[in-house]
Amino acid sequence: AISYNMVATPNPVNEGAILTVNVTTTGVPNGTTLHASLNTGTTATSADVSAFQWAVTINNNVGVFAANIVGDLVTEGVETIQFILKPTISSTEVVATSNLVNINDTSNGGGGGGGVTYSFVLSPSSVTEGTSFTGLITTSGVANGTYLYVTADGSGSASADDFNAASWRVTINNNSGSFNGIAVADNITEGVETKVFYLRTGSYTGPLVATA
Repeated sequence: AISYNMVATPNPVNEGAILTVNVTTTGVPNGTTLHASLNTGTTATSADVSAFQWAVTINNNVGVFAANIVGDLVTEGVETIQFILKPTISSTEVVATSNLVNINDTSNGGGGGGGVTYSFVLSPSSVTEGTSFTGLITTSGVANGTYLYVTADGSGSASADDFNAASWRVTINNNSGSFNGIAVADNITEGVETKVFYLRTGSYTGPLVATA
């Protein structure tokens, strides 16, 4: 028999943080794409989250997607959010409904809520091939344990191959996080190269919130 289950964590979640939604199934073939969206019967709307629908690929009866909860600087009180799962985007059949998650109004417009901010710098800002650098990320209003995502795919003459990695996942605690990278010594005469790094929320292709 085919079955579907969907669970969103953490609960509650702060504005500016990320909900991870895990989908588990039985009897669903590998590579199957399911479609998740907001349940419009809750108090949260599409303005409270960075997207309103997600494609979920199932492999080994497991799939996952991330929903970035927006820090909207509006005083709303606690809101609720829930997700529904369908076989296709246009289907009217709902095969699973997630748990109900409370959204804490941590970026409210008054009383020092302050909103969610992101800052991203590289140290040192100029490196020699074969040496390391550190990416320093500071935030405000971001929940402990939140993952942010860095990619070396911005503008500039350098390519992702000029670094020891093309992407990094950074955990934020106490509104700060960091990662280490290396500029690869490729034994090729190239002259001075440049590269812009992207900082995103939700996933490596999620909303862009800062550059370095």
